[in-house]
Amino acid sequence: MINNSVSTQATELKKRANALYCEKRFHDAEKLYTQILTGTRRENVAHDEFMKTIWSNRAACYIELDQYEKAIIDLSLVLGKERPTSTTGIYPKAYYRLARSFLELGHYEEARRYMNDYVQLKGETAFKDPAVKALHDRIDKTPLPNLSESPTRPILYLIKILTDGGPNSADLIKHERVPVSLLTANIESDRELFNCYLATTARRYDQEIFDMRPRLCWDCGCRATCLSHTPAAYFANVVPTITSFILPVCRAGGPCDKEAKLFMHETMSSMPM
Repeated sequence: MINNSVSTQATELKKRANALYCEKRFHDAEKLYTQILTGTRRENVAHDEFMKTIWSNRAACYIELDQYEKAIIDLSLVLGKERPTSTTGIYPKAYYRLARSFLELGHYEEARRYMNDYVQLKGETAFKDPAVKALHDRIDKTPLPNLSESPTRPILYLIKILTDGGPNSADLIKHERVPVSLLTANIESDRELFNCYLATTARRYDQEIFDMRPRLCWDCGCRATCLSHTPAAYFANVVPTITSFILPVCRAGGPCDKEAKLFMHETMSSMPM
């Protein structure tokens, strides 16, 4: 059963986290925001605006800690699929923080994209904030994309190894480039191409994951020989991303692998993305 009210404890934690952020204790604030998100998921709370505010605030912490990939992942959750129309609150901040994060990562075309979104949303008041004007000027000085190359967009690929911390784990964040044609394609008519891209991307980091530490099958505990992947693409979102849910298994196609796919399907159903 979904609980639509935010607990008093979560509200108090938010106040404490906000105070820590104002004191520039960004790491401590980030930990509290994460605690709120973990707690609200556990309580099955469906209060979108509250959750989005926490993701936005945690993203601000990540930016101050130079963890720009994590900031982008959180901001992708703030914006979701619908382009916002509100000129105040978390949505303009999300565009500004996305522009800042992508700029710091060297993805200039994405920085320009989200800064333009910010300006379009705010209109004549866009540059009243000196920090926004300074960021806009920095982005304006970056090189333009090479139009002779096949058009692609940089996206973040989030790898969740569920045995390393459950649904809240985020062991690896990788940078990928996706053809623009795939981002705008009709998924149903291009299902084969879409699935092929996801499968290839999902398998690209298998060896790196095995090299991180010895792996045991999530179900039977025997030595793992392969990884069971359930990739999910969020290409229709304002910030397109890929998330892959992974469980180590003893044998591809075996009973543990089949159970893994069932478990991950149930896990994905409860994820906010």
